[in-house]
Amino acid sequence: MVVKNSHNNTLESLRVLDVDSYGKNTIIVYNDYKVDKMPAIIGEIIEGSATSTYNIHKYVSLKVSNLGDKVIRQSFEYYASLSYKIKRCLFKTCLNTLINAEGYRSRVGVFDDYNNKLVFDGSATGGTGLFFQLENNELSIGIRYGVGENGEDTIIPQSEWNINKLEKESFFNYRRWDKLQAFEISYNTIGLIEWCIIIDGVHILLHRYDVVNQDFNTIHRHSLPIRYEIEKIKDIPGTGELRQFEESISIEYNPNSNMDGNNGNGSTSLSPVLIFKNLGKINNRPYTISSVNNYVPLFSVRLKIEFNRDPIVNYILDGLCITDGSYIQLSIIKNPTFLDNQPIWQDTDYTLQYDTNSNIIEQDGNDIINEYYIIPRQNFPSNNLEGRPIPISSDISGNPDIFTIAARRIDTGSSIATCYFNFKWSEDS
Repeated sequence: MVVKNSHNNTLESLRVLDVDSYGKNTIIVYNDYKVDKMPAIIGEIIEGSATSTYNIHKYVSLKVSNLGDKVIRQSFEYYASLSYKIKRCLFKTCLNTLINAEGYRSRVGVFDDYNNKLVFDGSATGGTGLFFQLENNELSIGIRYGVGENGEDTIIPQSEWNINKLEKESFFNYRRWDKLQAFEISYNTIGLIEWCIIIDGVHILLHRYDVVNQDFNTIHRHSLPIRYEIEKIKDIPGTGELRQFEESISIEYNPNSNMDGNNGNGSTSLSPVLIFKNLGKINNRPYTISSVNNYVPLFSVRLKIEFNRDPIVNYILDGLCITDGSYIQLSIIKNPTFLDNQPIWQDTDYTLQYDTNSNIIEQDGNDIINEYYIIPRQNFPSNNLEGRPIPISSDISGNPDIFTIAARRIDTGSSIATCYFNFKWSEDS
């Protein structure tokens, strides 16, 4: 089985630190996207005359010029924190390139906004999360606790930080928020939060919020996305610019765990850092593939709308071509354009819905997540997938993305190829 990454010249803008069950750390980089704004990983909302562009110096530039202009960039994936373990989120950013940032508000952190992504599960309503904020030249930290509508923002200005206010003269150069800085937010599910800045490779702890021994949570939901936003809040001349360079976030589960739980000797063993709430399957579906040039959709999957904040991160695809002489090119395509019948979604007991009807899709302009080649009479083994799969999620406004599994025959003499496919996914508790 050969794996082909459909995009090269990677921009390592979103790194995931996977902490395995042995305590070893491995950097896994989303490596399937060309040098651009990574639209399959981070969604955008642009209001007014604001702009968002990719710069050749490997950052995304968010600019606002007029009152009311706003740019939001938020990851599709909500990164779960499932235990008391510390989750660390690092952001390399310039909050505003203006020395005088009067009239602008910039935020970066792990948080969301109820007004952007509506939910239907009452336990998850309201915007929630943690962030750094630069507003009218004042740097602050923020906690958003959402229990209805957009929740309540608690803003703590630099003058009230309880560990280090960065007031010493030695910190003078690091109080220039028009320069590139490295900010870090660490938190867990039992009430510990720390905001840091990294200076010359040293973590400087700025503020600690600790309610571990109290009977309420600082935030009510611990599955949070990465988010950047800048807004012009005063009608004054000038253009403010936030620059997004790079970020990383730690996760606690192993995305390459054996989802069947079979360790190869007949017994069942799940990774101790991965707990399954549900394990779903689209099982052993046969397909006949004759097209050489055009992809034939086999089936599609998407999140149910009420779970638009709960992406499916762990999924695998098994395939077997049983026709001699036929090679199959298999692709996972995100949000294809259907030219005839729209998908007919089947409700399940899981977070995902699926459609198993074949529909014609438009060939050009599709976002191919990965391409795989299946050799005749040889099983397409799921455990050879490289890296961490792109999560099945929804856009920043809450519309579920459609992932379609499609195939086409490579012309090697045989006119028809018969294949079987399994699609399996897990829903983390």
